[in-house]
Amino acid sequence: MSNTATTVMMLALLGPIVASAPKGDLGIKALVLCIPIAANTGGIATPIGTPPNAIALQYLTGENAIDFLSWMTMGLPFVLVQLTVA
Repeated sequence: MSNTATTVMMLALLGPIVASAPKGDLGIKALVLCIPIAANTGGIATPIGTPPNAIALQYLTGENAIDFLSWMTMGLPFVLVQLTVA
């Protein structure tokens, strides 16, 4: 599932919570911002995390071939750093 579709689906689930919160609540703003960040961060770690990763993997053939484990050894550290910073 794409990061955009995941974000839209999760924001739709968050709708009732946002509607019941008082206007200008910073906690709700932070919660709404966390969802796209989480969707994008989660899609980086593996080639099957998001469709562009699978497309990139398809074109990385020949001498530049990357397998699933190699992708994870490059993607997972970025995800861990993003989770720490976020």
